Amino acid sequence: YMNNGRTYLVRSLDLDSRVAVARGPIRVDYYTQVRDRTDIRTSAPLLAYNPIDPTKPDAIPQRKVRLIAPPHYGPATVTKSFTGYRKYRRITGQFLDSVDLQMPEVSMDTMACWVNVPEEVQQLVRGLPKHDFMPWEERLRGGLHAASHAVCNVLPLYCQCSAGDVYTEC
Repeated sequence: YMNNGRTYLVRSLDLDSRVAVARGPIRVDYYTQVRDRTDIRTSAPLLAYNPIDPTKPDAIPQRKVRLIAPPHYGPATVTKSFTGYRKYRRITGQFLDSVDLQMPEVSMDTMACWVNVPEEVQQLVRGLPKHDFMPWEERLRGGLHAASHAVCNVLPLYCQCSAGDVYTEC
């Protein structure tokens, strides 16, 4: 466990009493990386913006961007499962060990925003020139991944939140 740039070794964890016993600060030649799974369940989606019909020129009054995938927002439940962690050597990144954990799931009710990727966008990406090194599905996922990070960085400019309040599930 790290706190203020110092490493501590957790000796025991009592989930019922919510107490962790740690030793340190200590120096170790490895770091850990959590293994987890996140499930996001949305309900009652609402349109954040009305979709634009691109076949009607007057439907785009002052917007210069054609919105083919309207964003949605609504209540969501985020459930995180911690399944273990991996140990890596600090300097080289060499894999050292994988440790399984039995931890209870953690759930949180929140608000979410999302975009359903229309089939026409998938077809556009599928129709791009082929590359032997990356299938179209990976190119689409990569583009969506980059877009999600862009949204996370721009959102604080429009909402009363900090960049640390916004998270994307990659």
